[in-house]
Amino acid sequence: MARISKGFAITTAVFGVLAFIFGLALAICAWKLQGKVAQFSLSTSDQAVAGVTFHDFWWGGLFYCVPGILGIIVGCTRNVCAMTFYLIMNLICMVSSVIVTAFCGIILLAWAILETLNNEGRCDNSLFIKQCTCTDVSGTVYNINGLSCNDVRDVQPNITALIGLASLSSLIAFVASYIACCGLCNKEQETPGAVIIQPGAGSYQPPTNIIVSNSTSHTQQYAAPAPNYPYQPPQYPYHQPAPAYGPPQPVPTHDKAGLVHNEVI
Repeated sequence: MARISKGFAITTAVFGVLAFIFGLALAICAWKLQGKVAQFSLSTSDQAVAGVTFHDFWWGGLFYCVPGILGIIVGCTRNVCAMTFYLIMNLICMVSSVIVTAFCGIILLAWAILETLNNEGRCDNSLFIKQCTCTDVSGTVYNINGLSCNDVRDVQPNITALIGLASLSSLIAFVASYIACCGLCNKEQETPGAVIIQPGAGSYQPPTNIIVSNSTSHTQQYAAPAPNYPYQPPQYPYHQPAPAYGPPQPVPTHDKAGLVHNEVI
């Protein structure tokens, strides 16, 4: 069974912790923004320009915690399936972070103009409803519904923090996606344990000493075979056994003296 290599697993866990921290920071920042501005709309005297509802955004930061949790799981288990989901979630978070950054950037640009008008004293609070009315140099009137003029300068730091956190989350998601892709392409293959027998490992290795064979007729020396070769018994020279003892046989002769002495002739 394949597993994620140890190096990629540790790196994934580190980026998982970072993604989890930035996800919590995004949720907290959006929640604080909701406390100041739940809903507002920007309009001129002729038409509506924009409308934003912040109370639906704060939980979006918790979505960034999901790849963070998956990254920690991959670091602990080195599971391939968890790494696959980690890659998918980071790709989604990367795209969504770019969208959030662009959206908050547009709001921040408009908010900077309103804050400039407010600092110049061109904004006034409505007497009957929660509304801040600003008038620019050209005479165009902007109505900020659901927000007082005192809250205009307090909202901009939160929007700036959202842009910064979303940008960093997008960068983290991009790097984490690259690491996850490399980790899936360089998995470790687990093989069951096996016993490898090298050739000649089980052959007999005799001691390296000299064997001397003594006999009455020959004296020869035999060296033991070289190591790591199958054992071969030494070949000794063949010795014919000595004949059995018997009485000496008379030597034949042509002398007739013995025959005369024995009265044969």
